[in-house]
Amino acid sequence: MHPTEDPNKSQNNGISSNLQVPKVEPPLPKTLKTLDHLPVEILGQIMEYLPQQDLVSCCLVSKSLYWPAVKRLYEKISIIQEYHLDKVADDNAPRQIPNYCTILPLKKRYNILSTVENNKTIADLIKSLSIGEVVGDETFSELSEYLVTILMQINLEFFHCLEGYWVPKKYFETAQRMSVYELHSSRFPQTLVDLKINYHGNYNRNVHFKSLARDMIQEGSHHHLKKVTFETGDFLHDFEQLDQNILRDKGHPFWLDFFKVFFDAGIKLNLTALGLWGEFWDSSDTITTDILRDAIDLSKLDTLGLKYNYYVLADVIYKDDVEILPHQDGKHCFLTEIADSLVSLRRLFIKHASKCSELDMDVLCRVLRENIPNQLAVLWVHFDDQRFSDLEQLRSTILAHQRNLVKLELSHWHFCDEAQSTVGRIPELVSLEREVHKLETDCSTLAPKIDYFDKPRVIVGDEFIDLIRANKQEIKQILNSDSIYTCAKWCLPQLTEYFISGLSIHMKTRTILNNGIMLSLDD
Repeated sequence: MHPTEDPNKSQNNGISSNLQVPKVEPPLPKTLKTLDHLPVEILGQIMEYLPQQDLVSCCLVSKSLYWPAVKRLYEKISIIQEYHLDKVADDNAPRQIPNYCTILPLKKRYNILSTVENNKTIADLIKSLSIGEVVGDETFSELSEYLVTILMQINLEFFHCLEGYWVPKKYFETAQRMSVYELHSSRFPQTLVDLKINYHGNYNRNVHFKSLARDMIQEGSHHHLKKVTFETGDFLHDFEQLDQNILRDKGHPFWLDFFKVFFDAGIKLNLTALGLWGEFWDSSDTITTDILRDAIDLSKLDTLGLKYNYYVLADVIYKDDVEILPHQDGKHCFLTEIADSLVSLRRLFIKHASKCSELDMDVLCRVLRENIPNQLAVLWVHFDDQRFSDLEQLRSTILAHQRNLVKLELSHWHFCDEAQSTVGRIPELVSLEREVHKLETDCSTLAPKIDYFDKPRVIVGDEFIDLIRANKQEIKQILNSDSIYTCAKWCLPQLTEYFISGLSIHMKTRTILNNGIMLSLDD
């Protein structure tokens, strides 16, 4: 739809051509008549919360709503495979998700290209472009040609692509945030602030990380870099096939090769956020910490995110047939080694891909207690295959040594819970948590983000709100057995939001927040 044309006309414009727009008959609903007279700034804020289908409807029914709706529709575009859309439709995905994008199926990608080529006003509205997996539908050259053609027309701030491509750097001159997959085909502008590297190839092809860092130094694209996130795969199968002597000689994580180039060049990155999804090594002679301290000013890190995709235990010592770890710090060896340097850390995110031992839990508690006491404003820890009771030591440590927390989430999977006074006794609550997890996964596909530091607020189905209401007394009993909930008033005076079992608890008002609805726990 051309923005200067009659908004009541239906045009083929790359957005509406993909949607079934409901027919709206006059007279207009009273709510729309009221919205018609609101200031443009307020209308724009309202549009932030409307789903894609309703935005298209707004374009058709009101001239006053047309421009705010068009601006929101074209601001963020996400092009994905059809099967993602089909899956989401079958699962009744949320009507609105954070970081909202206008979703287009891959087969409609040339519709949006035609629109921006013929309408500069629309082209100027597009600030974010995301390309999902296109395996089987696009070749490397075809995708590259498409990207060059569309990027010539728009001035991007955010670019995300999960496929390999080659695009001259000049087409990214305005980009500040980028998330890319193929390392050897990536070129970054000097305006770059946020960078995410997605890599799930073979472990022994880590030369890509080195060449990426060298190119960034040569092109000066590291000068304004503030956030770096790596998401590498689970290299368990590669490790099993590689000679153990090769692994022992390497002795450090895959992602470290990127930072080693800056270390060798004498360059220190002034990052405020660092995210590492990958393998972590526990080795007695690891060089990981030394390199990071010289390649990054760790004292300025405000945010740290760690996901343990694979834990590599090197130099294991056996004494009386008992396995002794090199540092006795287990999975959190890396965290303990850098913790003393994290003097500005305010947000910590940790995700475990396997069960934590008692040793692992002890070390995590020690870091919170001794290395960064009362520093954190946000703490998010996800456990895999842990019991509710396994987390009691961690809860006690948080209550005693992190009194400045504002947001807290402790997540663990309830299918392994003992049938005691835990959420596992409420099947509806287990279903809610699984639904929230599924919707968060959908969000990462439909509306990708560079980092995982801000968890999306998903909108669950109305039936789950009804389940919360129906089981409120049981939920209160569970919360009353949770030391965080019962003691936060005295020990965590700043705590505002507590996320547990799919529930968002507003601690100041003692209410459950879901879908923007507040359900009091005091009734």
